[in-house]
Amino acid sequence: MTTLHRITDRSGTYLCLVLLAVVAGLMMFSPCSAEQPRKLSGTFISDKEATLDYLRSTGAYSEEQIAKLGSVLGKMKVTFTGDTVMTELDGSKTAEEFSVVEEDADHVVILTNLEGEPVRNRIEFSPDGYWLITPGDKPFREKFRLLP
Repeated sequence: MTTLHRITDRSGTYLCLVLLAVVAGLMMFSPCSAEQPRKLSGTFISDKEATLDYLRSTGAYSEEQIAKLGSVLGKMKVTFTGDTVMTELDGSKTAEEFSVVEEDADHVVILTNLEGEPVRNRIEFSPDGYWLITPGDKPFREKFRLLP
């Protein structure tokens, strides 16, 4: 092997190592990977008015249904700490582990258990908190604001 081939081989290896370091750095510090779990840190409270405004806008709910939902909205607190989500509603508290199964810059999907059954919850981030999107026949989403 000539000197030129050795230099080229070393330069190619060096460039590959540099590219790997850059890619690893981007993965560690990109908004898509490191930022999402931090967005789920803190305590959030249900935003009754924003949720009711959304539900009315869908046209899928009667005023009677909206009134019933309105009687329970605005009370739940949700706290994300590490891989634990805690909920508090009317003095009743629960805590369970969750895992992020999907994420991008605008949302995450978390997996929790409800009475032993796996449940996937989609959380779409907003500037002041998030929307919890619930699958079902009717469009339903509940707004949660980050508490200071």
